[in-house]
Amino acid sequence: MSASLNSSTAFWVISSQSLVTGEVMYLSRHGWHPRLGNARLFSAQSDAEDSLKSAAAEDPENLFPSLVSVQRNSSGTLVPAHFRERFRAAGPSNRFHGKQADYPEVPHV
Repeated sequence: MSASLNSSTAFWVISSQSLVTGEVMYLSRHGWHPRLGNARLFSAQSDAEDSLKSAAAEDPENLFPSLVSVQRNSSGTLVPAHFRERFRAAGPSNRFHGKQADYPEVPHV
């Protein structure tokens, strides 16, 4: 059974697609990271939008940076609020491996 989301507290993170690996990346305080749990959290959407502009200009190897709304579930794990972003965060759906272990509530093919 999956942990429930805390809908009263939402945050924003910046996500992109790595040109080199094709993997979903998240902006952390120390550059780009493949794990959502290491992403820099923004409590204000306006702050996230400001960082999004600079992130887009700074790193040409990370394509299409965008804002992603996330919440903490009851166990404290960051979970994207939108279903599509949950799939992106979990990684490829061809088999259970890698980042998918962080998101057991996302069904995998």
